[in-house]
Amino acid sequence: MDIFFHVVLGLFLSKNFLNEYNFIVVFFSLLPDLIGAMPFEINKIYRSLKFKGNKISRYLSFTKRTKVFHEYQKIIYKSSHNLFAWTFFTLFAWIFFKNIYMVLSVSYFLHLFFDSYTHEGDFSMQPLYPLNFSIKGKSWTLNKKIMLINWTFLGVFLIYMKFLK
Repeated sequence: MDIFFHVVLGLFLSKNFLNEYNFIVVFFSLLPDLIGAMPFEINKIYRSLKFKGNKISRYLSFTKRTKVFHEYQKIIYKSSHNLFAWTFFTLFAWIFFKNIYMVLSVSYFLHLFFDSYTHEGDFSMQPLYPLNFSIKGKSWTLNKKIMLINWTFLGVFLIYMKFLK
């Protein structure tokens, strides 16, 4: 899903489980993309800035890609979007943030869960990476129904937790 979805999810988790907005929870909900998508994002910006025409539309056209520019980007992305990475960061959280490690673990895991069915191509989820087993999702950038369903689900859940809890 898009980065804003993961931010809202982190804010939601921190507010509902810690009774406050917590930067570390939001950070953990973004962590797979901060590690895994950063090389691809930097490359998109670089290629867009070099483009002679409309740089913004060039950047947006790269957002709809389901293929990386370089193989190393795929390796870094898949290294942060799998259950081994989730286990590693859960242990990290348990060591350094004992009182909130479970919320941090859930925020990282939910990032993986939502990405599992909203990504395809080079960005498809390989939960046991480097083993060659992928979950075939549909890209949220190419399939607006997926994006609408996720945001609607999150919105309904937020309303439920705020008013009907």
